[in-house]
Amino acid sequence: MLADVDVFISRRNGLVISVITLGEEVVELKSERENGEPPINSVFKGVVKRRCNSLNGYFVDVGLEDEALLQKKPECNALKEGDEVIVQLKRKKTLTKGPRLSCRISLPGKYLVYFPTARKLGVSGRIRDLPFAKKLKELLEKVLKENEGVIVRSSAVKAKEDELLDELSQLRRLWEEIKERAKKVKKGLLWRELPLWARVVRDYWGQIKEVVVDDPEVWKGLAEAFGSELSGKLRFSRNLDKVLGRHTLKNLIDRLFSRYVWLSGGGFLVIEETEAMVVIDVNSGEGCGDSLEENALRTNLKALQEVARQIRFRNLGGIIVVDLIDVRNEEHRRKLLEESKRIFEREGVRVKIYELSKLNLLEMTRRKEEQSALRELSEECPACRGLGLIKSKELVLYFIEQELDSFKGTKLELRVHPRLVEAVRKLVREKKLEPWVSIKEVWHENPNYYELLPSEPY
Repeated sequence: MLADVDVFISRRNGLVISVITLGEEVVELKSERENGEPPINSVFKGVVKRRCNSLNGYFVDVGLEDEALLQKKPECNALKEGDEVIVQLKRKKTLTKGPRLSCRISLPGKYLVYFPTARKLGVSGRIRDLPFAKKLKELLEKVLKENEGVIVRSSAVKAKEDELLDELSQLRRLWEEIKERAKKVKKGLLWRELPLWARVVRDYWGQIKEVVVDDPEVWKGLAEAFGSELSGKLRFSRNLDKVLGRHTLKNLIDRLFSRYVWLSGGGFLVIEETEAMVVIDVNSGEGCGDSLEENALRTNLKALQEVARQIRFRNLGGIIVVDLIDVRNEEHRRKLLEESKRIFEREGVRVKIYELSKLNLLEMTRRKEEQSALRELSEECPACRGLGLIKSKELVLYFIEQELDSFKGTKLELRVHPRLVEAVRKLVREKKLEPWVSIKEVWHENPNYYELLPSEPY
């Protein structure tokens, strides 16, 4: 049976942070800036502008700021300039790459992912070996049409057969609505995916014990999206730090921005996220084996457990290389490779592990659709011109607003770094705090510097 999780959602100043906990452990942290852009997996109608053989695809105008790349697949192999096509957004624009599309449409529900144009029938790997999985596949095989498919999500473990069939019917109706809208427009958005905070609830549907939010609009949005099915689990709290247990949001963000992760026994990881790949270096601590080789094996196994947790917590993707401590014994090397696959599967991290090289580099890939949590919450450092990252203005304003709320009823002097002054003034104006908050511009070596100095009661 899948373990129950709690979801905590905090929204301030256009930034939404979602934290997923399993017992006392934080397993994931996700964030999204509310900038009005359609979320990942939204469906568009586009016009093919030109073919690009070097990228094996087409550039398509779907109404976004930049043309998006649609790579050739069997479903969209014979397109030509001027053709109209229904596509799905699979990756947003980044600093170095444009948006990416797919013509294989997938519509997610709480229990199923529906493919209206691709024959596919699968079951989540987390429940594939359970006795009822075969029965579910047989049930769906009977009702699926020739050119449609589904993947059964892990949350289906707690669903009844009629709930699965009802959701399949709803997703079919949604696809028909999308096609009808496509007939009326030349290009543009046809269906908007749920915001990230609602997708988190949907993706963990079968495991959710409680959802705690600190924003009335998020609470209302969840209530509208999931109705009475969620009402008994949805709770409002103005201060999530009080219900997050031993964690605070600031503590979690500080962990996210740290390159170092300590292991029990004295070893530690160094995590470097670059544009091309993620490199994780494993360093040994105190000896815990009978020999150097034994110590290396044990430390590596312990490190791999933490690597799996960090990949999930930080939402790392793309090419990931883990630089393990040197192990020379061939039997130990085989054990490391086999154990790594079991560890990642047990932690619920879907990766493809390739090999352990002669340099003791464990190579793997993880599907990357969204930016990592660190990239989402940071921006380029203005001092080193992109060689390092600092907390984004949105994130700093998030914590300033949080502290202002805790000082209500007190006159304050808010000292801030020059790069933050205009954004802070706008925040104070929007919250109508000018009568009791004065802002002072203070130069500081830390570009994220701010300080609240309370005076007498107001």
